[in-house]
Amino acid sequence: HMCRSVRESWRPPEEEGIPPELKKLFQKKRCTNKRAMELMGMKKDAMARATPFTTAVKARYFKSRLTSHSRLPSLRLCSPTKAAFRKKNRRRRGHMKKWKQRGFAFVLALSLTTGLLTGAQAAVSKETLNEAVQDTAEYMYRTVQNPQVGSIGGEWAVLGLARSGYDVPDSYYQDYYATVEAYVTACDGKLHDKKYTEYSRVIVALSSIGKDARNVAGYDLTKPLGDYEKTIWQGLNGPIWALIALDSAGYPMPENPEANVQATRQMYIDRILECQLPDGGWSLFGGTEAASSGDGISDPDITGMALQALAKYQDQPEVARATKEALTCMSEQQSDDGGFASWGTANSESCVQMIVALCELGIELDDPRFVKNGNTMLDNLMTFYRQGEGFLHTQSGSGSNQMATEQGFYGLVAAQRAAEG
Repeated sequence: HMCRSVRESWRPPEEEGIPPELKKLFQKKRCTNKRAMELMGMKKDAMARATPFTTAVKARYFKSRLTSHSRLPSLRLCSPTKAAFRKKNRRRRGHMKKWKQRGFAFVLALSLTTGLLTGAQAAVSKETLNEAVQDTAEYMYRTVQNPQVGSIGGEWAVLGLARSGYDVPDSYYQDYYATVEAYVTACDGKLHDKKYTEYSRVIVALSSIGKDARNVAGYDLTKPLGDYEKTIWQGLNGPIWALIALDSAGYPMPENPEANVQATRQMYIDRILECQLPDGGWSLFGGTEAASSGDGISDPDITGMALQALAKYQDQPEVARATKEALTCMSEQQSDDGGFASWGTANSESCVQMIVALCELGIELDDPRFVKNGNTMLDNLMTFYRQGEGFLHTQSGSGSNQMATEQGFYGLVAAQRAAEG
């Protein structure tokens, strides 16, 4: 409360110069500074720091901080009031010190029992992760009963199930392999004229179920990846997935006599490095002749994939440097909810690619660089998860999306495998 002597000491030099609302605010026992500051023309950053004050404290605050303002009344606290205020303040500080000591002891004890001091605390527990993997595996097995050769309902579903350890009958994978053989035979071994990621995707799936991609119905599916020019034709996806596919089972670089330029692993590595954007990441056509205006900004999907491809080559200084720059770029792009947006749209798949990238690089998902407002990428991915229904592509989606579910699934599996070491 403000004593009478303090009230009487408030005598502005020009009473009519003080706005009535400001004078009214000063008479209140407890209020915020915000409206008073607005009336005095204070800037928003100063107003943002306004907190509730008693009238006496408000008077001291205004006297010490705002005496130069033309609208500020002349304030003077009498000696008895100052002495009483100081005495009361000393008592409050003593009480606060005791409570802070007790509070710290409580927090410390809680930290030791919950692991709060071990780093960022992810909301997704190991148990929750395992349950989500199991549930999504059941959903995947139920919805993709007869996987085909394709980007949806095919290789990614097989990859997730194979790596998850879910109890799938051997006949499931045998039937898929028979489907691949029939498809390759019908195509005379040519899966696509231009998109060589078609070969890479099938190679990765076959490797996950223990099949040799170099002999599928008599065809070597790795051979096309020996053609450098054709592999890089479709953008950065080409060299990225060529490396991922060849490294999925340690395949040697295939020789391709029909190629104008015989590829090597190092050529694909160098291609990825030379396409790195100034901001540190990568986009589909960034750094290539086919680049458009939108390709100058790093995309989390492509950057995540590029990091996966480069993960096994960190012994090369240039690769290590590029990786560090890309991680910094992605840390800056990561949103407050822990996720990522591609082409302006927040989605689950972008988050998946970065999760897999960190797992391949051996970086914990709760690495401080990738925790925003307490949210990790895994926390964000789980916001797209629907129990028994798979994953959404975007939060505004009306239902589960098969492509998002397949990618979300193998993202969960990557996180689970990384957690288990």
